[in-house]
Amino acid sequence: MRKCLLILFFAFAAAGASAAQIDTVAVFSAKMQREIPALVVVPDAGVGRRMPVLYLLHGFGGSYTTWQNITDLRPLADACGMIVVCPDGANSWYWDSPLDPASQFETFVAQELPDWIDARYLTIPSREGRAVTGLSMGGHGALWVALRHKDRFGAAGSTSGGVDIRPFPDSWEMKKQLGELKDNPERWNAHTVIRQAASLRDGELALIFDCGYQDFFYQVNLNLHEQLMRQGVGHDFLVRPGAHNAAYWSASLPCQMLFFQRWFARNAPQPAVTASGRRVVYIGDSITDGNWGKADGKPSSQRNLWDRNHLFGSGYMYLCASYYQGYFPDRDYRFFNRGVGGHALGDLAARWQEDVIDLRPDVLSVFVGTNDAERHLGRLLRADDPKTVPDFDFADWERTYRGLLDQARQANPALKIVLCTPFAAPCGKIVEGALGEYYPLRQRILAQCCVIVERIAADYGATLVPFHRLIADLETRLPNGDATYWVWDGIHPTPAGQRLMADCWIGAAARNGVME
Repeated sequence: MRKCLLILFFAFAAAGASAAQIDTVAVFSAKMQREIPALVVVPDAGVGRRMPVLYLLHGFGGSYTTWQNITDLRPLADACGMIVVCPDGANSWYWDSPLDPASQFETFVAQELPDWIDARYLTIPSREGRAVTGLSMGGHGALWVALRHKDRFGAAGSTSGGVDIRPFPDSWEMKKQLGELKDNPERWNAHTVIRQAASLRDGELALIFDCGYQDFFYQVNLNLHEQLMRQGVGHDFLVRPGAHNAAYWSASLPCQMLFFQRWFARNAPQPAVTASGRRVVYIGDSITDGNWGKADGKPSSQRNLWDRNHLFGSGYMYLCASYYQGYFPDRDYRFFNRGVGGHALGDLAARWQEDVIDLRPDVLSVFVGTNDAERHLGRLLRADDPKTVPDFDFADWERTYRGLLDQARQANPALKIVLCTPFAAPCGKIVEGALGEYYPLRQRILAQCCVIVERIAADYGATLVPFHRLIADLETRLPNGDATYWVWDGIHPTPAGQRLMADCWIGAAARNGVME
């Protein structure tokens, strides 16, 4: 312990006067259908480069502010070079409760929260860049989540953790989550860390846990240590004088963070140096267009390119460009909006040379398909006999799409490609009148276009942005039942919808290093 604190003392000294940034955020949980607050501590060194993330869980009766109240996390984050995320876990024990659908914190900590963080911060979005630890209930939760999601976390810890809950059946509201022990013994067995650890193999997780001699959880931690020794599973187990209190936890955390820092240094992929002056082109229809350059239906070459108030339009593309240029001004990103309202894939082909090849993009984002479906339905509506209208030619659509990407890759073999899936929502003009009768067909056409885009993305090593899944999910949670909250006419997103589309694009790009 003395050696650990000494090392961190010198690390703090090296950190000097740096001051990490603390963000208070609200993360929507689709499984619990509510927002969960969290603190995000970003080191000074984390601005502009990727860093690993430590998820830090609080104990029973605590909240997302508990750890920051125990000890200032900012110098620790600076000294150890990692983002620290402290979510609220209520009194959940970080289980997906089989009894309470509003308490599904295993899914939140293992899936929803890391995905949200990876989409908004420069993280290392893999198990090699994630660790989780916590105190008391949070120590149990950290090991519970990591043991069950080894594909998401590479390292885990616990301080004063309740690693075996069964000796405490009437304590800390656990029976609200699991029911009475006497009535549900197998459920309690299945939901305890020490039972989960029984199948752990050496090397599957980097583990560190500790407990004070005077702690009421000391014996169960000792039991876990002895079990892991019998299993031949390597781990760090630390014991020292101390009770179940903040003084113990504030001394424990620096040692655990040093353990994770060293593990990240050995295992986390080293971030690539981001090239400056990267040119990013977004091409598509009106959803991308957003009336950029005061459009008025003009082709790209005739739009206003000097008025910076309207250079990127007002949609998801504008929000993406403002995010990268605002937060990373030193990277000198160059963005080009080449969306044109009403355009289908054939129209993109007609202007591909001018709006893609001639712009020499390093990153190309393509979002098309909505108007291809719209035009096919229009032909059906105008026909005297709809049966005479040929079916949508998916094979030709795919050939054209691939041919355009081939041209772009031929012009720049190092081109990074982002492909976005088309969508429609059941509201507005597209579900009304004669056009509305074709809404099921519209969705079938768009669904097959999405399958094609996904296939092309896989074949070309492109990043997929699944807008269709995003919109489908949003349509299941309409504020006050307002069918037009996210997409106002069935095709065009509202500002709220555009915001989440931008987040979806940024998140997909971050996970695949598109902008690096």
